[in-house]
Amino acid sequence: MPEHIHLSNDDPSQKLEGTMQKVSRVVSLIGLGLMLAGLIAYFSSSTNFSLPGEPVIPLQNFLQAGGDPLSLLLMSTGILLFALLPLLRVILALWTYSSKKAWLNMLASLIVFLELLLSMRTGA
Repeated sequence: MPEHIHLSNDDPSQKLEGTMQKVSRVVSLIGLGLMLAGLIAYFSSSTNFSLPGEPVIPLQNFLQAGGDPLSLLLMSTGILLFALLPLLRVILALWTYSSKKAWLNMLASLIVFLELLLSMRTGA
């Protein structure tokens, strides 16, 4: 008969998983809401619908006040939230493991964090 592993409330992995689920749910709902609002704004504008549509606003131009339509700004913000979700999860893991002094898990999270930063920097 297999034994079940019971995790205590102090287990950093259990706390991390619960927190990650909440963060993922909130960020995903906000991102989806922004993308739907952008789509509605796009269809309600006088712009003719075409496929493929306009490209996403580049990250370098994202914070600049430009002439981008509101619909494109909303959809780009939603896409950006979805793109940053893995980075948020790794930062959350680093925070949780360092506060619980789980050094091996923190080191693994730090390596993943550095790889994510490097991949974003190099565009890979």
